[in-house]
Amino acid sequence: MFPILKSGLTNALSSVGISSKLHKVVSKTNVNKSQVATLVRLSYRNEDEEPLIKPFPYHEKIYSSLEGRKSFAWKPWHPNCKLIVVDGPVACGKKKFAQELAKELDFFYIPEPTFDDLYITHWGFDVRTLDSQLPKDAQTWDIDRFLQDPHDINTAAMQLYMYHLRLKSYIHAYLHLCHTGQGVITVRGPWSDRCFTTAMHDSKYISDGAYETIMNTYKNTWHLMFRPHLTIYMDVPVDVTLENIQKYGEPLEKTSKVFTKEYLTSFETDIKCSVLDYLEPHGLIYYHKNIDEPISDTLDEIEKLNFDNYLTRDFILSFWRMSRDDQIGSVHMYSNELDAILSSTDIYSDVPELHMSAESSKIWEKVWGEE
Repeated sequence: MFPILKSGLTNALSSVGISSKLHKVVSKTNVNKSQVATLVRLSYRNEDEEPLIKPFPYHEKIYSSLEGRKSFAWKPWHPNCKLIVVDGPVACGKKKFAQELAKELDFFYIPEPTFDDLYITHWGFDVRTLDSQLPKDAQTWDIDRFLQDPHDINTAAMQLYMYHLRLKSYIHAYLHLCHTGQGVITVRGPWSDRCFTTAMHDSKYISDGAYETIMNTYKNTWHLMFRPHLTIYMDVPVDVTLENIQKYGEPLEKTSKVFTKEYLTSFETDIKCSVLDYLEPHGLIYYHKNIDEPISDTLDEIEKLNFDNYLTRDFILSFWRMSRDDQIGSVHMYSNELDAILSSTDIYSDVPELHMSAESSKIWEKVWGEE
């Protein structure tokens, strides 16, 4: 399994970098004006509209309490300062759709994290090249290897680490939103990983003990995450998804035995009945059924959604209507206490798949120490 579990999840993920680029909210000339206080595409915005804040370099500086008093944390949310998650099954066009939507809205786009973010060091060394010198339970594991052998003992650890990477990516999205005032669109939030875990368990890829441990990790961390303003679910039927994998999937996806009808059905059922039902009371859900329609038509529908006209006592989107002190405290916590947040994912168990043996640990220390 992943050797990094030896040193704890927090240490493993605290080194995973985030973007050092701040995308400034800009205004364009020669556009149609709109005074509606809701989400508006860039080409329809008022040319006199100014950003509410000066972007704070959260990736470089400590966000102090004093900075909090001066910054966006206590100022009104800009109508276009929204966090949007695009989700859906495999090979449904999430990445392309999210990129096009981000461009139209002038939002910051955050792609799905990959295991390259974890396994390639900041000096460019890929630790996966050491696996040939290590016993099975000390080796790394990633999506490509999972697609080739889903029943491997390392599958459970791989899924756990995918969740951790997604959790950190989502925190990055929240920080960019709060520190720059620019809206963010990201592919998949941390919630849909539960559906992959369920599908893996239903397909007998992971044990009951591993499933229970990973589910407990979700329960221990979901409440820490601000729910997105909007979740766009690419609602593609399972039969169409199977066709899309063969048309548009990666080579390993096309030949993999993972994506059976049962696996994809399990994912679809769980995301609709568990994840979207969980998110719906907190934010808006948009089921995007006509995947091939122009992005402008989709934007027409999204711009009609009610993001802002709610009372203080309304539960929906209440996470984004907190008091000044709560806003400052929240941004301060996510900016400066990332290790403490990630430590909530450290749930120890006696599940063999999630640990390496003492002998394997010694070999791992020797091999990695030489590098």
